[in-house]
Amino acid sequence: MPTNAQTQRKYEDARRALNNIARSMLATDAQVTAARKARTRLSREFIRQNIADVRQRTAQFSQFIRDIERVINRIGRNAPIRALDTLKAVVDSAKLLLR
Repeated sequence: MPTNAQTQRKYEDARRALNNIARSMLATDAQVTAARKARTRLSREFIRQNIADVRQRTAQFSQFIRDIERVINRIGRNAPIRALDTLKAVVDSAKLLLR
């Protein structure tokens, strides 16, 4: 599965190539128009997908926080376990990321 960085690079490569076609003195009007339309579609779809990815990641992260909070509650909030304090700190800092 491609990483975010890999997909970003491929998007940039495709956008750059479409820009080159759109700016080429050798391209016909039809080719320039096609390249511009494709670039616009590519950009819109890329942005739409990034927004969907962020929403999905946020939902998964929110679920992670809820799951860990349930674990903390099951173990006991006042348990004399130092690692429990660390787990609470993880949850607290994770919540800040969602603000």
